Amino acid sequence: MNVNKELRNLLAKQQEEEYFHISLEEEFAFYRDIASGNPDILQGDIANQNWEHMGTLSANPLQNMKYHHVILIAMITRFCIEGGLEPEQSFTLSDLLIRKVDQCTSQEKLAGIKVEAVTAFTNALHELRQGKALIMSGMALITLSNICPTLFPAGKLQQHWDFTRNIYRNFSKKKQDIPCNSISCIKNVKPPAIC
Repeated sequence: MNVNKELRNLLAKQQEEEYFHISLEEEFAFYRDIASGNPDILQGDIANQNWEHMGTLSANPLQNMKYHHVILIAMITRFCIEGGLEPEQSFTLSDLLIRKVDQCTSQEKLAGIKVEAVTAFTNALHELRQGKALIMSGMALITLSNICPTLFPAGKLQQHWDFTRNIYRNFSKKKQDIPCNSISCIKNVKPPAIC
């Protein structure tokens, strides 16, 4: 039987059984959440995902789950690269996780790898976002020192940088987002009326 005939038969069977794959919007929303670096997604039950509408890739249930985990990790990797994660770091993490999937002997262990993958990528993007906020703060202070050298001489610039970095650390410990625009990052620094 050729592929087109097999496809028609399978589609007819799925229609009869009212079986449909998960929507792209729902699937991509999950990947986007991870790529956003939002640690809130780690609060949910990552391990328990409804795999019912993910398709059958193998008649062997464990192998089917392995295939889906490989796809999951590959998709997360690409969304995270698009979100700004360094490609080599992303692909190497992906390779490491997929090798773990390959060695799995139970669905329980696969669920653990899924949690590990989502956590690792989410945390990597979260750290990347935090680093960008800190860089923006530093850039804003340097810009202000160039515009108003009397306001930010070399010693004061270091004091303001230390102050901003400490605020940032306090927010990070509380797992709160730091606004990445330079105004809010230095909101406690009051410029003079005229530079």
